[in-house]
Amino acid sequence: MIRTITLAVFLCIVSLVPTKADETITVKLDNDTHKQQIIELSCCNIFLDMKDDVNGIIRIHLDLENRQENKEILLFNNGYGEKSLKKMRPAAIVYDKYFGGTKKKRIIEPCRGLGSDFRIAPSDRENIMMLTGYETVMTCRLPIYIAEYKPRSFFRRQRYTLMEKLVVELNIEVTLKPDSTYWQLHDEYTALIGKLEHTVFCTNKRHTPSLEEQKAAYRQKIETCLARIDRELTRHHWPRTDARYKLYMELQDKLKQIDLTAREGDCGQHKATHRCRYCNLSLRQIYHRLDDHYQTIYSSTDRQTTKEKLIREVRALYFCAIDRHRQAEWRANDYKAKIIDRYNRINRF
Repeated sequence: MIRTITLAVFLCIVSLVPTKADETITVKLDNDTHKQQIIELSCCNIFLDMKDDVNGIIRIHLDLENRQENKEILLFNNGYGEKSLKKMRPAAIVYDKYFGGTKKKRIIEPCRGLGSDFRIAPSDRENIMMLTGYETVMTCRLPIYIAEYKPRSFFRRQRYTLMEKLVVELNIEVTLKPDSTYWQLHDEYTALIGKLEHTVFCTNKRHTPSLEEQKAAYRQKIETCLARIDRELTRHHWPRTDARYKLYMELQDKLKQIDLTAREGDCGQHKATHRCRYCNLSLRQIYHRLDDHYQTIYSSTDRQTTKEKLIREVRALYFCAIDRHRQAEWRANDYKAKIIDRYNRINRF
C-alpha cells in the first residue's frame, strides 16, 4: 500500500515538472567569411547558412540533422491538442506516459516559421525553414520533440510516441560587411585625400595649366566616385537602417566635403623676372645713353624741368644694368663704375 502511494506521488510530480532541456545559443554570422555555422546538440545538429541578401533582406537557411540512431525528431507548425495528434495520418502521435504536463490537456508548442510539420528520421537532414528580415539580430525558437516510432501491428496502427521536448533558442547576430566595390571606392577616396595633402592649386596667372585645369582631374575623380555610389545604392535598394547603406552614405558625405578651394595658393615657382626694352643693350650702350642724358641736363637752361622729363628713363636704364640677370657681366665690367657715376650725378642735379 505504501509503495503504491509513493509511486502515485512520484508520477504526479513527474507530470508537473517539464522534461524539456532549454538551451539558449548565440550565433554570429556575416556576409563575408563566416556565412555558415554548425551547432552540435546531443540529439541533432543545426546548420545555419546565410545566403546573399536581396534588397537588404537577410536570408538564413536552417537545416536540422537527426543524430540519433533509433529516435525521430518531430517539429510542428500548429499547436495540436492530444485528440488531433491521435488522428494524425499516416501515423498517430501520442505522449509517453512519463511526458510532462496534464494528461488530455497538453498542447504542442508550434515552431514559428515552419511551412509544414517535419518528421526527421535517424541520420536524415532536412531544410526546415528560411529566416528572413532586415534586422541584424534574429531570434529563432525551435521546440524539438524526440519520438519513438512504432510500426503498425495487428492490433494498432503505426504511431509516434513523444518521449521528450527540447527547446533551443537561437540568438543570431548578423554583421553586414560592405562589398568589394565599397572598399575600392574607399581606397580611391583615401588615395585622393593623400594626394591632395601634398597638392597646391597654383593661383598665379603665370602658372600653366590654369587654376581650373589643375582642379579638373580632381573634380572628375570626385564626380566619378559619387556616381558609382549612387549606382550601388540604386542597385541594392538597402533600407536606411542597413549598415552598408550607412557606410556608402558616409563615404558620399566625405567626398562631397572635399574643398578644392582650400588647397589654392602660389606654388612659389613663379618669381618675377626682369624684362624691359633696354635688356638687349650692353652695359657700354647703357652707359652712353646715361651720359647723353647727363650732358642734356647739364647743358639745359632749366635743369630741373629737363631732369623731370628724363629721370624715368634714367632710372630704367640704371636698374636694368644692375639687375641680377646681368650679375656675371656687371661684376667684372669696365662700365660698372661709369654707370654708377653718371646715375649719381644725374640724381644730384
